[in-house]
Amino acid sequence: MKQIEVVAAIIREGYKIFATQRGYGEWKDWWEFPGGKMEAGETPEEALVREIREELSAEISVDEFLCTVEYDYPKFRLKMHCYLCSLLTEALHLNEHEAAKWLTKEELDSVKWLPADLEVIDKIRRMYKITEGYMPFMGYQTYYRIVGEPSEKASLLLLHGGPGSTHNYFEVLDCIADTGRQVISYDQLGCGNSYLDGHPELWTQKTWIDELIALRKHLHLDTVHILGQSWGAMQAIAYAIDEKPTGIKSLILSSGHASSSLWASEQHRLIKQLSEEDQEAIRQAEATAQWDSPAYLRANDHYFEQFVISIDEHSPECLRRPKRAGTEAYLYGWGPNEYQPLGSLKDFEYTDRLHLISQPTLICSGTRDICTPVVAASLYEHIPGSRWHLFRKARHTCFVDAHEEYCKVLIDWLKEND
Repeated sequence: MKQIEVVAAIIREGYKIFATQRGYGEWKDWWEFPGGKMEAGETPEEALVREIREELSAEISVDEFLCTVEYDYPKFRLKMHCYLCSLLTEALHLNEHEAAKWLTKEELDSVKWLPADLEVIDKIRRMYKITEGYMPFMGYQTYYRIVGEPSEKASLLLLHGGPGSTHNYFEVLDCIADTGRQVISYDQLGCGNSYLDGHPELWTQKTWIDELIALRKHLHLDTVHILGQSWGAMQAIAYAIDEKPTGIKSLILSSGHASSSLWASEQHRLIKQLSEEDQEAIRQAEATAQWDSPAYLRANDHYFEQFVISIDEHSPECLRRPKRAGTEAYLYGWGPNEYQPLGSLKDFEYTDRLHLISQPTLICSGTRDICTPVVAASLYEHIPGSRWHLFRKARHTCFVDAHEEYCKVLIDWLKEND
């Protein structure tokens, strides 16, 4: 039987997979992954780059080999090499296909796949296995979410910011599970699927550190990498220094800090980059503790858009999805905003103890981040042997603003420190 050797691009954008519908031939209207035949002298990666240029007028990054599928069609045997890819250009033009879709993991069965491509779908589905559950904690429930299967690689445990931000934005890191590593996130008590209010006495560092300890025990995470975002990085710092845990392969401190006083000082420096009107509104709110005036709320929105995050119809679904933020947890844990630490974490000061961190540590921050270079440098200069990666033009959520670069840096770091 004649054999045809082809390549296929599994193009990912956040949590979605790109699919195309054939517009010609015997298999017209069936769905497939874009790609095509390899030419003489081409590597599979070179063939993929060429094919995607021809089919979609787009540039891609060929990130990682996924699998090779061999399938017997009635008239030929197909050998298809499949690679996980990312787009380097925004525009896509259907030069050969009649339709295309971005499919979530839940939508993979919504189209009629070619038989060979269907085998790839099974691989993707296994790769993206999601397990959700709840852990009893302090008489309440802590929600957790696990992406991927157990493997010889240490799991990546994600600590969200806030306090009270929820795990939602971390779903853009589901793609880390493509490498065969479980990715675990959770909603800390007080927000999201672990929502609780009416208990201001709970919103302390001790509550959330105890919860982290309990979750590791509950999920049997004997060895683990820990990534903390913003408040989550503070939590990781305190956990490493105060609890001296075993089994921590590495720490990733993403846009966090070790000093509430330094953080507040740097936020007020950033505020000076806002308009005079916004600066005055913030000054008035700080002087009067009136955090509900329209002028202040507008100014705080501008601060967020410039230095933290902005969300629109083009943002990943996990960012646009309604969430139950821990408003009370944030207010009593941190304060009314990022630049006024008035809550239980107002005296969080660990800079002079950072030398006690013995785990390999990666520091991540953006050039437009509220974790300013001054803040990030204070971590880098005091944590022995640490590494610092600065993401150009990225705000506080570097893993969103510089998603592709962030994931590459993270994957390489995890592999290096397994």
